[in-house]
Amino acid sequence: MSTTRTLFICKATCWNCKKEFKAAYVKLTWKEKQGNISPGHFTKDEKALVAENGVIIKPMVYPNGDVYTANICPHCNKPYSNNRIDDFVSHEEKEIITLNQTSKRTFLNKLFEYAGTIGNLECDRGNFKGIYIIVRPEKMHDIQLIPTSNAGKFKGKDPTVKIEKLKQKLSVEADILYLGKSEDSVEKRMHQHIEFWNGKSIAAWGGRSIAQIKNFEDLEVWYLPCNNPKEMETALLREFEGQYKQLPLANWRH
Repeated sequence: MSTTRTLFICKATCWNCKKEFKAAYVKLTWKEKQGNISPGHFTKDEKALVAENGVIIKPMVYPNGDVYTANICPHCNKPYSNNRIDDFVSHEEKEIITLNQTSKRTFLNKLFEYAGTIGNLECDRGNFKGIYIIVRPEKMHDIQLIPTSNAGKFKGKDPTVKIEKLKQKLSVEADILYLGKSEDSVEKRMHQHIEFWNGKSIAAWGGRSIAQIKNFEDLEVWYLPCNNPKEMETALLREFEGQYKQLPLANWRH
């Protein structure tokens, strides 16, 4: 079993001013064991992610001159001792990202940016043209399908795909469930899809099968900026098809 690192943003209470603030730690899992990693051992990517999410970490100096890195309370600028990490590891505010899930961050040798979930899409993450993918999260071990789609009936067309066809495509062990493109803004396009999947009759027919996944709001959204979305989409779908002998669940042509 490989080693995984998962970054968490948590709620902590400052020992000095007693105010609540955001702190971060990494959970390391290997074989059947787990351990916690303090900010001094964060990777470059982990440090960037905590900064983006409002966590302050910085080097501090012990009285004997030794240097350590800790979470900092923004209200009084006091460090939160790394020895206190165990006090809040069971009170996660939200899991930010599992950094080494190569099937998600790196898909077909392209580095994608995490943009949240369909039900909680992060703002200002995709103001560029490019590719977007819908990904099954680790916690969704089994995908449950509904027989009739609740998506919008654009131009009167029923968006429902026969459940037998969807089950056949689900037989492939692939986390990528849909891949699309936008020549304008991937964020804008995703919002159009989401409105369509939630019943609005708008022109977002591609990926309609996502709406037949129970709790599709929990699926992850990832973006890839590029200058030639149409060519990139075609190339990635062909690579996917070459690897899995079919297109992703909600893609029906390329």
